Amino acid sequence: MNVHQVSDMQTPIGEILKAANASGVVIQSDDQEQYAVLPLDDELIDFLLERNPKFIEECGQIRQRMMSGEYYSQDEVERLLTENDAEAR
Repeated sequence: MNVHQVSDMQTPIGEILKAANASGVVIQSDDQEQYAVLPLDDELIDFLLERNPKFIEECGQIRQRMMSGEYYSQDEVERLLTENDAEAR
């Protein structure tokens, strides 16, 4: 990953994206913090989702609803569909 020095805060985003290419880039400016621009891939998306507080909260709520019986597992749905199909015949 390379480092792209930005001296003008009005630098067009297109210039930064060109500097990022397929491997990503660290953007550095004298008076700002450093930022990384990375291409999205499955691993990065998983990494970001796993650390997203809203996603973590929603997963916890879904888990609680499943444990309380508000949702069916895939196996249960398949069994119910098979039973309904057999009854229809």
